[in-house]
Amino acid sequence: MAEERCRIKNLLFKLNDEDRNTLCCLLVKAGYAAKIGKERPGGRGQT
Repeated sequence: MAEERCRIKNLLFKLNDEDRNTLCCLLVKAGYAAKIGKERPGGRGQT
């Protein structure tokens, strides 16, 4: 069975580092596989 991944987008970049760490910690404690990462919009340019 294919594993489906969902991404939580940082809406309008309102989450700071502490908020992202807290959210990731809560997801892991709830049994989800979570990681904090950066991606480039459109695959190029600024992150």
